[in-house]
Amino acid sequence: MSKLYRPEPTGDRLVPVVATGIDVVAIDRIASLRDQYGEPFDERVFTDAERDYCTRRARPDEHFAARFAAKEAFRKTLPEPSPSVPLHAVGVVRHAHGPTLEVSEDGWSALATVAPTTSPDAVDTAVSLTHDRQTGVAAAHVTLLALETDRPRA
Repeated sequence: MSKLYRPEPTGDRLVPVVATGIDVVAIDRIASLRDQYGEPFDERVFTDAERDYCTRRARPDEHFAARFAAKEAFRKTLPEPSPSVPLHAVGVVRHAHGPTLEVSEDGWSALATVAPTTSPDAVDTAVSLTHDRQTGVAAAHVTLLALETDRPRA
């Protein structure tokens, strides 16, 4: 369930909308799905950039699992019910300042349910990824920050 902060409307100004989601995934589960379904699974779930990054790592399943957790955490930032976001519509992108989420048009359509008057330019995401071989889990925490016009909702 999404934890969503939205102040009460008081006028016609921009207000922050903050949503957060967290997810934990068993690394073995992702490894099993990748073994069972192969490349079609990877193509359906992960972006080209994610597949390229993860397959170049010494333990790719750990990195795939962390990215899968980020996709699920992103989905949890959306209120229920919300349009389904295809997993490949959300991807983790690495930058010098840290990882962020890249969201496709399908993802932005779903985000409109969180902040309907917000353009994609007024939305930012933060993602934190972790994975641990000993516990066999990967986790992600996603925070969504948007600006919305503070007009009373119908």
